[in-house]
Amino acid sequence: MNFGRVVFGLALNGLLCVFSFLVPKRRNTVLLGGGLGKSFSGNPKYFYLHLCRKRIEGKTSRFAFSWITKSDEVIDALQEAKRPVVNARTFAGFWAILRSEYLILESGAAIGSGAHDIAYERLFLGRFKIIQTWYGSPLKRINLDALRDRKNPSLFERLFLQLCRLELSRLTAILNFRRRMSTSSGAHSTMIA
Repeated sequence: MNFGRVVFGLALNGLLCVFSFLVPKRRNTVLLGGGLGKSFSGNPKYFYLHLCRKRIEGKTSRFAFSWITKSDEVIDALQEAKRPVVNARTFAGFWAILRSEYLILESGAAIGSGAHDIAYERLFLGRFKIIQTWYGSPLKRINLDALRDRKNPSLFERLFLQLCRLELSRLTAILNFRRRMSTSSGAHSTMIA
């Protein structure tokens, strides 16, 4: 892992976070990404192809959409097919992330790889409506034990592991609260959607 690239990516994500609260979102815009930003793959790919097919049929007027990638090969292939695509490593890509109302991604981050489907590094915070299409993320530890079992994890990896543990404990608390509320009886019973 290139330390300079990681720092630069985290700085860009920091700018995205700050500007996400200042720059207004463009209604009904969708930005899709997958394959950790390096390939045209995953569940977002098939949703993107569905949107493209509907556009060709003249049935998609509600959403403006585009694929975002860091791969020149993917950009060339999609441009050749006359499909909307944005290079994540350009100002247009940065602006597209900020302005999109919805970000549809697959896994978001791969622990230890420093990659992200849409953003520049694995930590991605801010005012974004993210739709994650990978089915396993809230249900499994997803390789967190690999970091825990490493002999000398870096300070960043230890901090990331702690943040993941906090998020998992928060998710567990929410699910327990929902379960209690849905199984309680009497006049104070409330079903949380």
